[in-house]
Amino acid sequence: MSTVSPMAGGPASATYASKVWSPLLGAFVGSAIASAVVIDVMTVRLPVPGIRDAGWDAVIGLILVGVLVALFLAFWMQNLSVVISTTSVTVRRPFHVLASFHRAGTSFRSTVITHRTTGLPSATTRTLIATRTDGTSSVFTLNKLPPETFSELLDHLNPARPGSDLTGDLRTSPSATPAQNVVFTVDASSMIRTRRTLTFFATLVTLAVVATEGAIGVQPLRAPSLPFVAVLIAGPFVIGLLIAVIIVDDQVRRFPRAIRVNAHDILIDDQQYPFSELSRVWVTAPTHQTKQITIEQHDGRTARRLLETGNTHMRQPYTEFVRTLAEATATRRGLLGFDRG
Repeated sequence: MSTVSPMAGGPASATYASKVWSPLLGAFVGSAIASAVVIDVMTVRLPVPGIRDAGWDAVIGLILVGVLVALFLAFWMQNLSVVISTTSVTVRRPFHVLASFHRAGTSFRSTVITHRTTGLPSATTRTLIATRTDGTSSVFTLNKLPPETFSELLDHLNPARPGSDLTGDLRTSPSATPAQNVVFTVDASSMIRTRRTLTFFATLVTLAVVATEGAIGVQPLRAPSLPFVAVLIAGPFVIGLLIAVIIVDDQVRRFPRAIRVNAHDILIDDQQYPFSELSRVWVTAPTHQTKQITIEQHDGRTARRLLETGNTHMRQPYTEFVRTLAEATATRRGLLGFDRG
């Protein structure tokens, strides 16, 4: 989260802190799952005299190791915060300052990399890069900063208006504002093909497992029987494929068919968003691989739609979309902002 307090005679001071509980929760859940597997395998599936007590010792060991590793990662390695004052920027861990920079003599930029496994987003790496006047740079990984907090941090360090770096000064002339609808479309055909392929293989493997079980006959799932081995190997694979299908299907649904922009509103598919009813519109910086638009309304509702990913792109240049949206909102200061998280 970020804490901001205005300061007279200069920009606001703020502290941008990581969310440190997610690694701990993940390790606890992982330890619980591993413990359940150990208990099942060592005390039920493969019962051996004396193995039950050893199984419980392994369970306790897994839990302790998982929690200790999570505590170290959560409260030390990944618990970074950025403290900004009127004159300096400090990056720190608990009870330890990593680096301090003079704001006037340091430039800041960021990189955001989305990692993918078999085409599906698996993790995101967010880094802050501080470059001093002598050309030396320091790089800090801020993965535990929530995306919105990371965007606020960068906006604080480098206030920017989307489109200004693409079209110059957008306050020049009302003629730059699009009076008629400018239409942008997204080509999501590659994601649709991925969804079809995953669905096909998930169905095929499921049918194969069912057919194998039916051919062999219903037998108790005792190791090392063939039905037990088949379920043990194919079961997690089928579950993984089904999860992948759900994730890809959700992404396909988040891509709009068409976006129309004019001087008064933005229309995403059949949903109209008048600028007068919006409190904020966020667009991802063009340098990021995954791009989206987030629309915040005065009544608290938020709409978020994907525009581009690694293998899905807008049919028109994304920079042209940003430029058009910036021109359409040029008279509404503060409405449009870069989502750089």
